[in-house]
Amino acid sequence: TGCAQGSAWLGLQSKLARIDVKCVRLKQHRLRARQMKSAYLQVFDGIRWVQVPTLPAFLELGGGSWQTLPGSQASMWRVAARPVPGGLGVGFSEVGFYRKADCTGNPIRSNFPNVAPISSGHMTARELVDETGYTAHLTSMGDAGVTDPGMAFDGDFSTFWCDLDILNENSPSNPWIGWIGMDMTSQVSDVQCVKFAPAPVISLQPSWAELQGWDGRVWTSQALVATKPTLVIPLPFPSAGGWQRRPAPVRSMWRIENAEPLESWEVVEAEFFERIDCGSDRLVPMNAIGSARSAGNSDANGGHFLPANAFDQNLETRWGAYCPNDGCQPGQAWVGMSFQDPKSIKCLRIYQSGRYERQARTMTLSTWVGDHWEEQAQYSGLGGNSWNMRPAAPDTLWRLTYMGRAEEECVTMPTRPVYQRSWGITEFE
Repeated sequence: TGCAQGSAWLGLQSKLARIDVKCVRLKQHRLRARQMKSAYLQVFDGIRWVQVPTLPAFLELGGGSWQTLPGSQASMWRVAARPVPGGLGVGFSEVGFYRKADCTGNPIRSNFPNVAPISSGHMTARELVDETGYTAHLTSMGDAGVTDPGMAFDGDFSTFWCDLDILNENSPSNPWIGWIGMDMTSQVSDVQCVKFAPAPVISLQPSWAELQGWDGRVWTSQALVATKPTLVIPLPFPSAGGWQRRPAPVRSMWRIENAEPLESWEVVEAEFFERIDCGSDRLVPMNAIGSARSAGNSDANGGHFLPANAFDQNLETRWGAYCPNDGCQPGQAWVGMSFQDPKSIKCLRIYQSGRYERQARTMTLSTWVGDHWEEQAQYSGLGGNSWNMRPAAPDTLWRLTYMGRAEEECVTMPTRPVYQRSWGITEFE
């Protein structure tokens, strides 16, 4: 049942000299089952223990790394996240905090002691295997590795931080939250933008996320009535592959997504244009983004750069959506571009896989409008193994469509061969 309130404590005693404590540095165990969520500092007045009146209670404590308390306003920043339905926790391959609202310039560096990574806790690489069954991270992190908070600030996309809900605390009324952040101690900073790449594991994807700053007593949140608006930024639709930027300007991100259920989807190449006839120069993104997927053993950089395969002008590479046994439902599979500034895309060209079961016959073009994706157009009649341009004017596309094969047996060839392919043409004019 754990410890009763006030029954567990740890301290120090001076022989004669009076001690005036104004700051505490705390490092708890990395597992939540061995952490305290809140605490307060007490001093002995000669008769009994009393709470230090000049210091607030320490709330929402983390574990696995050093944390300085009570901390000045804006001395600590974190990304708090909740797992997707059925998820086992949350994780991030990389996180970057920026002082500029457009995420330009250099991120705040994680250099001890002025800036140190902090988190709600973390797991070992082996514990992650035992809890999730995922093993691809062992290639880069090793069986004895740890997913500590420093992994989210090391510039290496093949490693990641993660925390798991191994106590099964998540519930609709009291959602479980994992968090990763920085303790800047005396280096107070105003964070206005964040870049993040969720861990390449489907069961660790976030369904909700928020950038929260420390206000001197508690972490800020939009859920708090008296929150300080400069210390909290919502991070809508955080589940994805590749670098994500929040806040992202309206129309600075564009994507194509499946409009109908798919067994799988492979995009060899795609190009976006700002002229309706695709006559302008193709747009080059700040970075490519795609729907979430679990990285495989052979995926470099945790698979975060795989969406770029759809925009590299190389027909030998391709991006593939992660479609589990039930396939991808409409809007579940997508790939697109993130730009530094807003764009107005009016035309696109796409080259899909030549295999019918890996094509999207109908797809949607959507753009980011500040807090969600909004449909701009829907295109149908798409094929594969060749370039398709949309929109297409009437009478500019013609095709010969298969209707069925003759089932009657040929008299002169009673033992004609049976071909597995439904149809084939040598030449067509």
